[in-house]
Amino acid sequence: AMWSCNVRLIRRLLAAWGGRPLHSSAWRALRFMTDPRRKDVEDMFRLYIAERSLQTVEVPFWAMIQLGRKEMRPEEAQYAPPSLREKVASTVTKMHTEACSTMEAAFGTEDAAAFPLDALAAIHKCDADTKAVFQNIINATKLSRPVQLHSSVVRRSKRAATRELLWELRRALCEKRTPDMALAARLLDSGATMRPREASSDDERSDDEEMGRPGGPRFSTDFDDAPRNCLDLLALNRFADPKQLEFAIKKAVEYNADPNHAGYEKPLALAVRGRNLTAVNTLLSLGATVDRQALAALRYISDVRVRHEIEGKFLAAFQRGECSSTLKVLKDVSLWIIVQSGNVKAAKKRLKDQSDSADAGVLLALRRCRDGDKKELRRIMVEKFGERSVAGWSAEAATYELVTELREALIDKRDPDEELVRELVRLGANTQARGVELDNYILEHEDDDESVDLSDSDSDLSECDSFQ
Repeated sequence: AMWSCNVRLIRRLLAAWGGRPLHSSAWRALRFMTDPRRKDVEDMFRLYIAERSLQTVEVPFWAMIQLGRKEMRPEEAQYAPPSLREKVASTVTKMHTEACSTMEAAFGTEDAAAFPLDALAAIHKCDADTKAVFQNIINATKLSRPVQLHSSVVRRSKRAATRELLWELRRALCEKRTPDMALAARLLDSGATMRPREASSDDERSDDEEMGRPGGPRFSTDFDDAPRNCLDLLALNRFADPKQLEFAIKKAVEYNADPNHAGYEKPLALAVRGRNLTAVNTLLSLGATVDRQALAALRYISDVRVRHEIEGKFLAAFQRGECSSTLKVLKDVSLWIIVQSGNVKAAKKRLKDQSDSADAGVLLALRRCRDGDKKELRRIMVEKFGERSVAGWSAEAATYELVTELREALIDKRDPDEELVRELVRLGANTQARGVELDNYILEHEDDDESVDLSDSDSDLSECDSFQ
């Protein structure tokens, strides 16, 4: 109930819980709740604690900070019956007072580790007046404690804000919603940074330093489960409100997120693979460079309308010269790109003059080619490699496309494209194939390893007629 933010069920369970102590998993779920409904759940926890008394319930330090308030009027206890509202308000202020005392005592140890990231993250979720009290306690150490202690606590506070921001963006992606922009703004003001990635399950971090997905597998998606940074997560979230998403991406770049920086994949490639048209347009407007990785991501898309729209955006970028230097010289461009662009002359030259070999990726590009002479391109390949090889590659490409279309339709909860399915079956797609992945069927390793070269190039763009 907590992880799914089922407010009604949470309320019923807390009311029926009796005198038993809450399991640590319930506190943990509250700790990582970033959804705007979190405030309702916090009010329910305040009522739960007030009914049983603060001395009876074992409230974690971070929860004292997050649930306490400097001031609370009885009428603000919305889930409490009128007879308990005074008690709830009194309990909330007591939690705040206790949390302040504990924090001041922690500074006496002169050890930054005495301030867990969970506690520092909880400060960022407090209302403005309550947060100001804790910030004043931290700032007071500049004069009364060693400078190193204050600096260490401030750094840990910024790390905590970054972790919260990553977690909110991940949850928004997995829950298919717009991120909480008000929370994100507060976290940025608190020092959250754009560059760090979520932790992978293989990273050796203590729980206190965890930057990843504490909700476990439930917060890995059908289309992405790799550790990402803030801009990556925004690029993937095609479910967010377009205007708010555009604003969030621009704000991320304003806060030093690099649209051309690659962790695993560059943000533009992620936006393409995630079929996020808003992110593609925004990233291109912010200087993201079209490179082979971004073009390769097009091969993950089955939806014809989306793919064609992105291809149109990339064509315009090529015409403006906004592409990586490795795409400005035709001999350095992958064969499948030349084929999909319909450049019969260039494809024929490459196949005859060089040792390029066709494969399933090239045949996939041939089927998706819109502007060139498909029959002529296929004839050239048959002439060099033989009908049997070309038919085999075509069947492999059709198998991949069929699985991609059916998987995409399942994720998007739409009907498969019947006309496309019939065409792919006619081309020899294996309808019994399992475990079909793009990396195994299509992608060349060179598309994954490319680094973006933003330097000026003397190459003549007119050589690359296929993109103009």
